[in-house]
Amino acid sequence: MSTFKAKTMTPVTKTTPVNTPQADQFLLKNEGDILNSQVKSKKQQAPKRSFSVAYKTQILAAYDACENVEARGALLRKEGLYQARICDWRQQQTNGKNKITKTDKNAKRMDHLLSENNQLKKKMAQAQAVIELQKKVSDLLGVHILSLDCNEMS
Repeated sequence: MSTFKAKTMTPVTKTTPVNTPQADQFLLKNEGDILNSQVKSKKQQAPKRSFSVAYKTQILAAYDACENVEARGALLRKEGLYQARICDWRQQQTNGKNKITKTDKNAKRMDHLLSENNQLKKKMAQAQAVIELQKKVSDLLGVHILSLDCNEMS
């Protein structure tokens, strides 16, 4: 007679280990947080780079000055650029559609504000000269404009 021991069968429940992506949807960061598996969090992206027209032309000139493919690749790696961007810049340059970037707009605005400031300084100097002239004329005539204005106010 053979001795055969029957194993007792226990019900198997499906559990997911904690380190699987399926389990991550059930993990909560804080006790009050509810994590929705259908809502995906936004990935953090680096801010979009913008380049001035001067920088674009400088890089295109340096790229064209490179003698071989290795030198061009080294330039692109050094500047953190891709070949596609160089092609876009070259196409913009041939079409004459070099975009004015935000920094160029700010530079133009700054130049405008500086010239306006200089004009206002000139006008202020002229106004002060006229006031000084009026003071001298009133002293010569013996009429004090400021004392008359002060007496009228009282």
